[in-house]
Amino acid sequence: MSFLVVGRNSFLAGRFRALSQIAADCHFITHQEAETAPPSELQPFDCIINFAIDPGYRSERYAMERDFDLKLAQKTPSQGRYIMLSSRAVYGRDVAMGAKETEPATGNETTYGRNKLETEHRLTELLGDRLTVLRIANIIGDELGSGRRTFMSLALERLKSENEILLDISPDVRRDFLPDNVFVRVLDAALQDPQGGPLNVGSGLPVRVSDIAGWLIEGFGAGQIVVSDRRVHDEFVLNTERLKARYGIGCAVEDIAKHCRNIGRTLRER
Repeated sequence: MSFLVVGRNSFLAGRFRALSQIAADCHFITHQEAETAPPSELQPFDCIINFAIDPGYRSERYAMERDFDLKLAQKTPSQGRYIMLSSRAVYGRDVAMGAKETEPATGNETTYGRNKLETEHRLTELLGDRLTVLRIANIIGDELGSGRRTFMSLALERLKSENEILLDISPDVRRDFLPDNVFVRVLDAALQDPQGGPLNVGSGLPVRVSDIAGWLIEGFGAGQIVVSDRRVHDEFVLNTERLKARYGIGCAVEDIAKHCRNIGRTLRER
């Protein structure tokens, strides 16, 4: 099989390229190259996966001109498959703790969640069972300097510059974190054995943000956790039974802890 990977300069695409067992079978192009490519240039590929996103898509009301997944899916070969990287944000807050793929997806009251859900609907109408939707939790890796504004990138920046990690939420807030190397294993499996419909991609484990911070500090060898607010905000964990049944891929708390300690050690050496 041949695979087209769009958005090669993104952090996650970079991790995929570095860690994937099938990277040699992938052709990597930028957002801009995909935007201007005629449909004929996509014809040779059996499957397309997109890491790119329009900057306004996260914060502005849905508009077709900002829906890059839709633009790309419209160019997908008639027998080709498409893998969309969606988000756990499509689930409403009432099902956030343990959401299954069968739960009604209503968006989590954020613009990003509503936009992702709208894209899911449009691509499903266009592609049917040729579409695989990966609803992703928090993917964590060495994100210092990545340009991402995630929990991990902010924690690493603060730890490196101030010798501390600042939490503006309760230390006991639980979220679903998945190491980037495990995420890449899921992508490899999904590309080689794509199946239609939604699939939750996470650890399926509710891990406290203070534990993530503590493991980073352990690896770094110094630092402290500073709490500026104790609000309980945006707790979530995905049900990953379907992921484990389909591809046999799982993750333990100790895997997450080891991954964070390694990231902390790498940060210390910079």
